[in-house]
Amino acid sequence: AGGSGSSRHVPQSIARQVVEQRLAILTDNAAADERFAGKSIVVQSVRSAMCAPLLGGGQGGSDQVNVIGLIYVDSQTSLDAFGDEDLEFLIAFSGIAAVAIDNSQLINQIQREAVVLSNFQRYFAPNLAEQIAEQEEEVRLGGTKRPVVVFFSDIRGFTSMSEKMGPDDIATLLNEYFTEMVEIVFENNGTLDKFMGDAIMALWGAPIAHEDDADRAMKAAIEMQSVLAQLNVKWAAQGRQRVEIGIGIDYYEVFAGNIGSDRRLEYTVIGDAVNTASRLCSKAGKGEIIISQRFYDELKNQPAVDPEEALELKGKVDKVNVYR
Repeated sequence: AGGSGSSRHVPQSIARQVVEQRLAILTDNAAADERFAGKSIVVQSVRSAMCAPLLGGGQGGSDQVNVIGLIYVDSQTSLDAFGDEDLEFLIAFSGIAAVAIDNSQLINQIQREAVVLSNFQRYFAPNLAEQIAEQEEEVRLGGTKRPVVVFFSDIRGFTSMSEKMGPDDIATLLNEYFTEMVEIVFENNGTLDKFMGDAIMALWGAPIAHEDDADRAMKAAIEMQSVLAQLNVKWAAQGRQRVEIGIGIDYYEVFAGNIGSDRRLEYTVIGDAVNTASRLCSKAGKGEIIISQRFYDELKNQPAVDPEEALELKGKVDKVNVYR
């Protein structure tokens, strides 16, 4: 570049030839070269020039090669400024530069995908997280209405229990408990919506639905009670506190999607089923699972249940038919 500080550009006619042919070009007299008819060559007083394409792409197993940039050198003072050796050096250097840029872009892409995947794996089963991470349209504000199984579980009497425990003991207990319970949710292809103190909220049917979502949720609830019984045996042998949970499940149409701001999104659901499942959970005793009529009707493999007296739930005009 000259010392005048004026900007310099690759002449369009030269750039077009290089991009279209994907080949390097050497011209000894650009203004007289019949291959180029651009005004910018004359305006910029280009006499000799070389230009080589930066060829990249072919990522993810693709054979497609694209021009991702150009390296351009010219002389405004002399004709025949560059020879074949200069062109060979430029071609070699452009190959090295293209590989470096391509690798840098690939690394950035891998890092972005890893961040997205790690965020999804906090809430979704690993195989489900991979499916969602591949669907860029899912990662946006907004959502859809869809029928979803909403599942709540929480520890009975946890407040009074925690008053007798130290902070480290509480953290250890909850970490062990949540680890086992969340694994059961994921093994049955559920979505972890959130932790709320000692409570777990999980979903089936969002963001990806299956025909047997209700049965998966039912299976998860039964497995949770069974696994917790085994944990209690282990904890009792260690002289630790016994834990009992109640579970409530409902099924209905809700709003499901990413809620929040551009800086932080949270996948969740909003609707009557959330409130109903939460209140059914609060009605469930130690070791009990309470399910709504509409969830029971959705089950393909209905387990043995005891019909209960219809419940009056806060915020609902009609009583809710339930099974225990």
